[in-house]
Amino acid sequence: MERMNENIQSRGSFRTVNKVQSLCGTFLAAGLLMIVLVLIGCIFDFGDEVNSIVTSLFFICLGIEAAAVVVWFVSGLRGDHRYEVRDTEFSVIAPNGSEEIFYYSDVKNVDYTAFRKGKSRGYTVKITTGIRSVTYQFLFGVNAEKFDTSATPFFQLEVNAGLREPMPVVEVDKDLIMEQFEQMSREQKLGKAKGADREKLLMEEIKRSSAKSEESKERSDT
Repeated sequence: MERMNENIQSRGSFRTVNKVQSLCGTFLAAGLLMIVLVLIGCIFDFGDEVNSIVTSLFFICLGIEAAAVVVWFVSGLRGDHRYEVRDTEFSVIAPNGSEEIFYYSDVKNVDYTAFRKGKSRGYTVKITTGIRSVTYQFLFGVNAEKFDTSATPFFQLEVNAGLREPMPVVEVDKDLIMEQFEQMSREQKLGKAKGADREKLLMEEIKRSSAKSEESKERSDT
């Protein structure tokens, strides 16, 4: 599908389950099991012919293990998926350069199925349009703090497609934050002060609180 709009609102990247690495992991586990069995077989003397076969199996298993490690390492260098959010479409670029474009007007549904991959959490994300379905096995980063679906890049796709409401914007009261910071600073000074200095700081705090109360009262009266 050709790209219709170059006006990019945001972009980023995300990890997915590496199927090649998963397959190599299975081969590694099976190979290790075979090597253990072969080593156990080497303990016993089955005759020259059988011993020769057992020795050959041992080196074959080692070769398979070495090849699986190399493939596992190389496949881990492929990189992450990239995504771009535009005015009319959402695109995902695979590590090999192939691109999937999802037009907001054509997206019918986005389904999430949670899963765990070792210590990592993720979702199997299925994007359904009018003519096709595309699935990604999305993985959260190791430093992720949120693990709900709104923390995935596909949430932006849902919002722009009209399938979900955007997250509410939390307004920060800067005056309140500064007031709390000043209060903490005064409490720290009061805690460190001794004798006359402590009494002086305490009286200043009482006067400051009284002044604020009178100021608030005057505002309410007006």
